[in-house]
Amino acid sequence: MLGWGLKRRVNYLFVPEVSFPDCPPDLQPIRSDRFTIYSPYPEEDFQFKGQIHCHTQASDGNDAPQEVVEAYRSLGYHFVVVTDHDLITKDSGVPEILFIPGVEKSSSLGHILGIGVESQTDEVQPDKIIDHIQKERGVAIYAHPNRWPLFSGWTLRELLSVPGAYGIEAINSRGWRTNSENKWDALLTRGYRIWGMAGDDCHSIAREANRAWVVVAAPDLQKESIIAALGNGHFYSTEGPDLSVKVYPHKIVVSTSAEATIEWITKGGVKRRVTRRVKEDSYFIEGDEGYIRAVVIRKSDKKRALGQPIFIKGAGTSSEN
Repeated sequence: MLGWGLKRRVNYLFVPEVSFPDCPPDLQPIRSDRFTIYSPYPEEDFQFKGQIHCHTQASDGNDAPQEVVEAYRSLGYHFVVVTDHDLITKDSGVPEILFIPGVEKSSSLGHILGIGVESQTDEVQPDKIIDHIQKERGVAIYAHPNRWPLFSGWTLRELLSVPGAYGIEAINSRGWRTNSENKWDALLTRGYRIWGMAGDDCHSIAREANRAWVVVAAPDLQKESIIAALGNGHFYSTEGPDLSVKVYPHKIVVSTSAEATIEWITKGGVKRRVTRRVKEDSYFIEGDEGYIRAVVIRKSDKKRALGQPIFIKGAGTSSEN
């Protein structure tokens, strides 16, 4: 049996050729004469604060399941996903907060979060685990990729060998090597359509809660609506700053409530534009970006908020890998 930290290697070094669609099928196009924009941003406002990665005494956390959910409720969260290691923790019945079942599954490579799953699988091959999560109508997420591979992280080569997850944990606030935006950009650059997630990976409410979360745009606070929004990129990820995104046929406008640096990241992880000491900035689309995602870095404490990628297809080009 695999431990929660250590993992064994199997023959996933061969990276198969994978073809990807020109755009995610659920994204509505915004067309201009020179390019087409595919945006995940919905008409609903971002309103539901949620935690997608936390642990209880059922696996290796310090606190009982009820204590964990109550703590997140007191911190202003609208929903919480308990992701104990290799088991599904039951709803403890805490009122006034939505409980969503989940799991952090140990695979023969890195760990995989399953959001919204009701049953377990004995599989250890990561592609089989992702298949199981999708069959459960859940959301599969590559957990903390930039941890050292021996300690449940993912190398880029491993990520490329196991496509299919909807999300990558771009911010994991626990311990060391917490930011994995470099691997998110590497996947996006290679044609993956994947969302950047943020989670506490909380094992102790007293020390590790409320450091990274998602804010979701959904029509209501129901399990199915929240899971659908996470799968479709209708959210932003943050360590604290708020973020608003408006998409127009030729430009994208990002705003936040406190003075910040706003970075515009495109294919290859290139910073196309950086604007400092602002609360709003606009990016005018050129058509060759591949994708565009915004990062807000709050001036007062350097904490980050990550917008989801907006995919750009220039006239006469293809985004297939």
